[in-house]
Amino acid sequence: GRINEVLVSVANAKDVNAVAKAIKTALPGATVLTSASLADQVTGSLSNARKLANDLGGALALVVLLAAFLIAGLLTLSSVSKRVREIGSLRAIGWSRGRVVRQIMAETLGIGVVGGVIGIAVGAVICLIIGAVGPALSVTSTGLAVGASKVSGLVGQTTSATVARTVHLTAPIHPLTIVIAFAGALLGGLIAGAAGGWRAARLSPASALRDLG
Repeated sequence: GRINEVLVSVANAKDVNAVAKAIKTALPGATVLTSASLADQVTGSLSNARKLANDLGGALALVVLLAAFLIAGLLTLSSVSKRVREIGSLRAIGWSRGRVVRQIMAETLGIGVVGGVIGIAVGAVICLIIGAVGPALSVTSTGLAVGASKVSGLVGQTTSATVARTVHLTAPIHPLTIVIAFAGALLGGLIAGAAGGWRAARLSPASALRDLG
């Protein structure tokens, strides 16, 4: 009842898993630690941190995207309100409501294309800067790979194992990300154009010209 640690060594590294499995079978209540399991624990922690960062980044991107769509729609509605005279004149010379809506949607879609190209270019430059000057994070974990008693150290056995990893802060650029970003810019232009077109289609040429003189 006084033994709480057993140090086991193998002649060949490929037998580590088989020996660990045999120990677990022989001693069901024992905790068997190997260098590989320790490394897996460190890797798992890094994976969880990466998943958390990805989830937070995705949620933040969604909020920003919705806010951008809302702002684009409001700006387009404001622009249509300032162009009442122009839209009323076009209606007066024979433009149909559909043609006015298509004109406004074409304008906002063009703005979306230009904005998407500029945004992708700026984002690519920022990603390159982050990759060039981004800091590196060092992660070191020390665990009981074989044993932790002072006696094991006296007999020359390894009492702990240290796993160190260096994570470089980068912002990778994926083709799918670029496609999604450009599609988002086009979608924003369409949404803004639809909002502005709906506002313009409701304008009566007679009332628009009368209200503005």
